Amino acid sequence: MHKDYICPVDQTKWGGVDVPSTCPTCSQKGDTVEGVIQAPPLVETFEYKIVAEAKDPMNSIIEKTGQKSRFTLLEIRQDRARAVKMREGLKGQLQVSRAKMTNIEANHPIVTDLEPVELVAIGMYVTEKAMADQCEEKLAEIEALFVDYDKEETEITRQVGISATIEDIKNEFKPQ
Repeated sequence: MHKDYICPVDQTKWGGVDVPSTCPTCSQKGDTVEGVIQAPPLVETFEYKIVAEAKDPMNSIIEKTGQKSRFTLLEIRQDRARAVKMREGLKGQLQVSRAKMTNIEANHPIVTDLEPVELVAIGMYVTEKAMADQCEEKLAEIEALFVDYDKEETEITRQVGISATIEDIKNEFKPQ
């Protein structure tokens, strides 16, 4: 079974691999739910500290312990900006797909007739429905990602004192 999981001890992330009964990093057995080693929620298990302070606090390097990684708030903002663009593109594709589906339904109300022209209509409808479903799924994932970004930035602000309000961040990435 290929799934993403997180080591319950050192928080190492493993993606798209066969889920073992023990973690390959620390050899600890974890509680499993449907074969996925479970760990506590990420934000609550991390501690943040500034390891290299910059004149502009947005460029200060922050170390996250529990899972060591170094990054800047600017890099988080850049990731968020990419996610905003992806969300907007998916929303646009969703609108186009829904409009095409409506058009297909209006022009080919009986899709059970297996004449070649109706088979084409069925194929177009199925394709657009699948695209719309994928867009909705990805949009839900991106919205969850924004919640995670908000939690992590709030926790960083609480622990290390670099502050940008969540509203400032949301306003920075509002669609035009």
